Amino acid sequence: MATAFDTLKTYEAIVAAGVDDKAARAISKAIADSIATYREDLATKTDLKLATTALDAKIDTRVAELKELIASTQNRTIIWMFGMLVAFSGVIIGAIKLIP
Repeated sequence: MATAFDTLKTYEAIVAAGVDDKAARAISKAIADSIATYREDLATKTDLKLATTALDAKIDTRVAELKELIASTQNRTIIWMFGMLVAFSGVIIGAIKLIP
């Protein structure tokens, strides 16, 4: 990533603020060195776009897995409910037959 930092403009602004020449040079150099040190840690729009795309893909995968799990759970619940309906129907029919 190319971050433009104009040390001359920074130096001139510091001198214009009333700081002596030697201190202005040192401050301008310190700022430039600091930017150079942390430049590799800065994220570009492209970096953010790649990260967003990767996260979107992971989210889509998880959503698909959740939908599949929900469908499976619904099927098992329906089967269980049908089984309970049959069992209760049998109990009710048996109880009716026992009544004189």
